[in-house]
Amino acid sequence: MSPPNTLKHTAITWMMQRGVPIWQVAGYFSTSTSTIKSTYWHHHPDWHEAALESFDRRA
Repeated sequence: MSPPNTLKHTAITWMMQRGVPIWQVAGYFSTSTSTIKSTYWHHHPDWHEAALESFDRRA
């Protein structure tokens, strides 16, 4: 059986991959938004949004 932290980590990662807002993930798991952002944000589909948008802009 997996330790509870492993299950929590997996569930948070899945929520982030599905695009759930950080504040909702943080509230559901009773984890600070800063922890969610610093640890899991790279799994979220919006992670590179600003960088990708910069390619669409014309100079």
